[in-house]
Amino acid sequence: MKTYIIVEGSFDAEVLQRMLAPDTLLVSHIIVGGGKSSGASLARSLLSQRAEPVILVMDADTVHPETLLEQQKVYTDLLGAVAINTPYEVLLAIPELEVIFFQDIRLLEEVLAIHVSQETIVNGAYQPRQTLNKLLYASPKRLNDRSDFLRSLDETTCKKLAQHALFQSINAFVADATVIAAP
Repeated sequence: MKTYIIVEGSFDAEVLQRMLAPDTLLVSHIIVGGGKSSGASLARSLLSQRAEPVILVMDADTVHPETLLEQQKVYTDLLGAVAINTPYEVLLAIPELEVIFFQDIRLLEEVLAIHVSQETIVNGAYQPRQTLNKLLYASPKRLNDRSDFLRSLDETTCKKLAQHALFQSINAFVADATVIAAP
């Protein structure tokens, strides 16, 4: 039994491919949903038609606590209505998946070979995708885009970034779903 991990975009899928545990990747299938609504629709279809575990990973696009709770409830209810006894989870990257690159500023500075100002750190907490793109443009490493940046990360760096709670939650869900499905 596979666990389906549905993400919004192709970069999100690339990040998960680099950051999730090898055991998780062996028993999972990462699918690009094409946005929040399309991803939620796909997750519902997989839950109702295949009855296999599903994780829906989306950008929250906010840090506002009430909005976060509302989004979590809406998407959890949407999936729960069709899941019956199939495990599922909704995980929000707050505010965007790129926030993971701002969890260790020294690491980010080392990888990009630039100094990251306090103002940029604050911006990275609220608008991580936009801030990362600006840093990539400013870096002397000449990385064309976020995918180039991701490919430039060595295994040690990926292991550090993989400690983020989002990845740990995905790994734990997949491990639990695998144990439940075992005969």
